[in-house]
Amino acid sequence: MRNPFDVLGVTPADDILTIRAAWRAKVRALHPDQAKNKAEATSRLAEVNAAFDALQSHVPSAEAQERARAKRDERAEARAKAALKRRADAAERGRRRAAAMARAADKIETKQNKQPAVSPNEAKIRLRARLGYLDAIKSIKAA
Repeated sequence: MRNPFDVLGVTPADDILTIRAAWRAKVRALHPDQAKNKAEATSRLAEVNAAFDALQSHVPSAEAQERARAKRDERAEARAKAALKRRADAAERGRRRAAAMARAADKIETKQNKQPAVSPNEAKIRLRARLGYLDAIKSIKAA
């Protein structure tokens, strides 16, 4: 048998719809009711049918091609989403790291530039008040 692609007049790159259209056109032209030489038409028709059967089993259907294309698109979309998530997570980790470094720098700066929480005069006033409170407690206990 000749090459099935040559028999139908198609190329290996053609999809099943193109192959089916070429097969139908050949079948219409070679049908015994249409042909002048019925014996030759019958043998050629058998060859065309055999070529179509051979190609039909090797070339995926249009629906199968569409499903495969959709599956590839879904996988590509999932990979793109995963990449975006990885980038967002990395950016978030970077923001957290920067915030932690800023907090650490603030702690170091406040330790180095330790300023008293209150003014010296206010500290004296608080100390005197505390001592007075302690004196009052001692006098209550003594009584």
